[in-house]
Amino acid sequence: MDDIMKNIEKKIKGYGYDSLCLRYNIARDAQARYEMTNIYRHDPEKAMDIAKRDKLRFYEILNDLIGEHD
Repeated sequence: MDDIMKNIEKKIKGYGYDSLCLRYNIARDAQARYEMTNIYRHDPEKAMDIAKRDKLRFYEILNDLIGEHD
């Protein structure tokens, strides 16, 4: 029974992780598009590089907070 609960918990954490990452990815890409046209007009690649860095860091922090998941 304890193994079943651990597996359910891992699956729930996995769904949460995936959902939060997807939502953050969508929001951060939208921010990057805004920055490309309004802030980094002369260097749009910089906006994408910063967004990529931010997303990777978000995934690392979230993974540390959630712990073991599917």
